[in-house]
Amino acid sequence: MKTFSLPKVGSKVRVTTRYRETYYFSTNPWRDTVFEGEVVKTDKWDGPDYFKVFTGNPDFPNSTININSVYNIEYVEGGPGQEINSNTRTWLVKGSKGDSYTVSQLGTKWSCTCSGFQFRRQCKHVKEKQDA
Repeated sequence: MKTFSLPKVGSKVRVTTRYRETYYFSTNPWRDTVFEGEVVKTDKWDGPDYFKVFTGNPDFPNSTININSVYNIEYVEGGPGQEINSNTRTWLVKGSKGDSYTVSQLGTKWSCTCSGFQFRRQCKHVKEKQDA
């Protein structure tokens, strides 16, 4: 698996994310999505391993991307910024209803992909890893 740095705010990038295909009849095991645009400042509720790309799409002008789902980054202008792989730790955890979530720690900052963390900035998945 490749490791990437978060792109600098102001960089123009073409980012490809890759997820396992969930459509049963698909002939390709992967689903790639390409986002192209300028990297903008993330919101305070975004985790430490996220960056945001302004794509200009009128319906969804910004795409928030987790660095762990990035398959490839091409820099049209600018370059990489903060290196996060050296001290970032991630865990895949199971939720109480069987869903999987990613818990990340960058220094003293924690994040989780569950909806509870997105709204409250805390959740039982993060607490579970902090207590371990």
